[in-house]
Amino acid sequence: MSERSRATREQDDARIASLTEAARPRVENALRAPQFSAGMVEVNVFRVAGHTELADRIAETVGAAGPAAVAGAKRHLVETFGARNPERGWLGFVMFVAVLSSAFAAAAASGVRSDPVMLAPWATALAGVAVLGQVIVLAGARLRPVNRFIVRMQLFVVAALVLAAVLSFTHGLTGSGTAVAVCAGLAAALAVVVVVIRSRGGEATQDVDLSVERAYLRAIGEVDAVARDAQRDVDASLDTREAEIVVAVRTRLLEEFAGRRTELAGLDADLPAGAMIIASKADPDRWLPPAMAKSRKR
Repeated sequence: MSERSRATREQDDARIASLTEAARPRVENALRAPQFSAGMVEVNVFRVAGHTELADRIAETVGAAGPAAVAGAKRHLVETFGARNPERGWLGFVMFVAVLSSAFAAAAASGVRSDPVMLAPWATALAGVAVLGQVIVLAGARLRPVNRFIVRMQLFVVAALVLAAVLSFTHGLTGSGTAVAVCAGLAAALAVVVVVIRSRGGEATQDVDLSVERAYLRAIGEVDAVARDAQRDVDASLDTREAEIVVAVRTRLLEEFAGRRTELAGLDADLPAGAMIIASKADPDRWLPPAMAKSRKR
């Protein structure tokens, strides 16, 4: 090793040691954060090394990509499926009303806490509302496949109305029981139509069933693309020597604090500078809707 190379190496070692000392108390404070991550270690290394603007820029860019991708996924579902949108399509709300109506019809026919004779008109009316809800759903879908959750709600309506009819007959309410039984028959027929449409829908049925999952997988891909652009930004902004110093400081701190935070153990020390900031902001578990984030862990 030449004298110049040795001097450069000594300068780099001294700077690494100095930056490590400067970043250590910052990392200590970061450990108390509810969503602590390895990215918080690296962002403090960037700041003590004089690259605050770069760290903030990539953190803000990647951090904003997740919510934007979620908004895009929701917009795609609305534009593609409209009323049939499994997340917020109005057919789901109508079907939910139908489910409640059928459940209340069964409760009214049971006579719990009240005279079933007095509640018989209510049982009949609620049964009619439940069937009307199914008709609206079928018409609103324009005879196209609906998602499997609506099918399950349809089956619940049928079961609840059958129960309401049986309870009405049990209490000797022939008129009301007959009316509710007719509603139950209509509900069953409508449910069969929905099931048949789905069974013959082929790819259209698969599309609506997997629509939410596909929309958010597309969102994850969009955020990954932003993350790759952010890494290229870091690579272009730091020369090789400076990047190596940042990685060296980051590695020392990760090793030092790994015993106190399990999320810092076993990380790849060879990741390029900025990679941990980017990964922490791009992590789908941080920006996906809770239900989707939870389903990814199953």
